[in-house]
Amino acid sequence: MDIDPQDLERYRQMATRTEAREAFDRIIARAQRSLAIFDDCGEFWGLERKAFADAAASLLARHRDASITIVVHDLAHIERHCPRLSTLLRAHSPRLRVLQSDPSVRAYSRGLVIADETVVLRRAHFDQPMSFLDFDEAAVAASIKLFAELVDNALPGVSAQVTGL
Repeated sequence: MDIDPQDLERYRQMATRTEAREAFDRIIARAQRSLAIFDDCGEFWGLERKAFADAAASLLARHRDASITIVVHDLAHIERHCPRLSTLLRAHSPRLRVLQSDPSVRAYSRGLVIADETVVLRRAHFDQPMSFLDFDEAAVAASIKLFAELVDNALPGVSAQVTGL
């Protein structure tokens, strides 16, 4: 992963949604192999944006084994407002998956984004913009483990047939 000198801090706190989204955009633009996203609905990160769709398409084009997995509590935002993501699903399924979290974890309210299993961007709570960028191996490993559990128990999500209308 190509890392900005600013990103070399082992840990950085972001207080605003704008700062968090800038960090999100930086890490997905640099991801080479994988992107894992867990969120309440995907709206905070702007999954409906052209910039996200372009970065996701670029990631999937970089390597034939590249993958993106998104797990959300509520699929409605993605189904209604993310037609670009639906187009990518049609073109890149099964390397791009959008899953719904199991009802048993719906009370869990801390989001995360993991890029290339080397960096994690965590949301403190879905109701707050506070986020944390971390390259620490232990923090990344804990997030990878949590995400794997979420995926293992997730329900089918958005299919490649959803139009986003």
